[in-house]
Amino acid sequence: MRIANIKNKVLVFLAVFLSVFIFSWTRVNSETVWKVGDQISTNVLCETEKDILDIAYADSHTEFLLKESLQIKLIQRKCVIFNPPITLRVQKIISNYMDYNKVPSLILSASTLKEDDTIGYLIVVGRSATEKETTY
Repeated sequence: MRIANIKNKVLVFLAVFLSVFIFSWTRVNSETVWKVGDQISTNVLCETEKDILDIAYADSHTEFLLKESLQIKLIQRKCVIFNPPITLRVQKIISNYMDYNKVPSLILSASTLKEDDTIGYLIVVGRSATEKETTY
């Protein structure tokens, strides 16, 4: 009985904590254009592409599903929250979609600023650069 109360308190704490950090992935607007090599600061990073795709799917439906999906991934330790945010480099743009508020969003793989190996996956608000925008 006592363990159940502790678990419930932890879940309530996580729910409140997540509501503060939800979509703190990046502090940008929907007009932001992203390309490979850009630096990005994020609070949330997921371990695998499948994990971030699950969250993106939920994000494309409702805020409730998004929060629930992220809570599950955090409890399973498939995603982590960084406070303060960490700075990474966009390694690959995996996909784009519209979130539950019809805001354009991207799924990215990221690497550290010094290495090329993927260390995780994240979601950002914005769109990917067109070929014309990436050609100088």
